[in-house]
Amino acid sequence: WKSWSRCGQTKRPSGVVDSFNNNANNIMIVCPNHHAIIHDLNPTFDFVQKQFHYPNGYVEGLAINLHL
Repeated sequence: WKSWSRCGQTKRPSGVVDSFNNNANNIMIVCPNHHAIIHDLNPTFDFVQKQFHYPNGYVEGLAINLHL
């Protein structure tokens, strides 16, 4: 397990690996746990509903939506 010294990390919700879009409207702050989950499972992000859609069918909405 890895020890984290920060409380938040940045994540690109769309095209995480492909786009390399670093515009402010394509970056969100997530906890280290969700950062790892997003990397491992590669969910899609629905900007309209503000939800992650995981390959197993699980849907997770943003808990705090003050920046999108």
